[in-house]
Amino acid sequence: LGCYISPAKCDATLWKVMLLKNQELAELVETNFFTRQEARTLYTSVYLPSMTYPLPITPLSQEQCNKLDARFLRALLPRCGYNRNMARAVRYAPYHVGGAGFKQLFVEQGAQLLQQMYKFLNSPRSQIGQMLQITLSWTQAFLGISRPILEEVHNPLPPVGPSILLDMRLFLQHIDGKLVTASPYTSPILRQNDRHIMDIVMQSQQWNRRQIIQINSCRRYIQAQTIADIANSLGTRIVAWAYAAQQQPDPQTIRISLFHQQRPGQMAWRTWRKFL
Repeated sequence: LGCYISPAKCDATLWKVMLLKNQELAELVETNFFTRQEARTLYTSVYLPSMTYPLPITPLSQEQCNKLDARFLRALLPRCGYNRNMARAVRYAPYHVGGAGFKQLFVEQGAQLLQQMYKFLNSPRSQIGQMLQITLSWTQAFLGISRPILEEVHNPLPPVGPSILLDMRLFLQHIDGKLVTASPYTSPILRQNDRHIMDIVMQSQQWNRRQIIQINSCRRYIQAQTIADIANSLGTRIVAWAYAAQQQPDPQTIRISLFHQQRPGQMAWRTWRKFL
């Protein structure tokens, strides 16, 4: 057991430890005699608890979870009386529909991550609950889209670095689910026909990954969420300072938390002006 937490979301150490543990347990099964009941007990009482213990805090990718499943179950299935080449659909199906009843690590990881998130969202006054709400709010503002990222899980997102919230979102995509919170943590529009800047960018097909990152960086630098933030009071044209952003807006006029965004380069501003 043990968690290898990395603020930079680098799971290299955890992955090495999980691979080694998985290999040792698989070799234990292969080199010893187990009855079917003993093999199933080993799986439910030793393998699953030890492998899933760190995953809600340091989740792995679906590909990594599948790799761990494939190695161990290939050793375990014959001990439980099954063909090791049985179809995955039958292997992971529950007993009551004729399946073998084994668990997918990726699904177990996602279920525990979801339970953990529900636990702390339902305790909004706890320290971790407050930190989780802050993280949700900042991630939503950083992306700049209008829909909650854990509710509209099939909508495309602007490119962003690794995050446990995005791991949660991938699991919700996998099960076609959504997480609805009491507060959506999104910025409201300011006037009729107002739109979020990044919604317009993501709905357009003309921008590549690099250009989307550049536009989003410029948007954060001028502290804007919607078109109304960079338009005049009538909403008829874009204000002059939004094109080059020679100076940032007055902090008293900013309606979101202030982004500490480094000034983007000239290429990013050219992409920004092209977008406007």
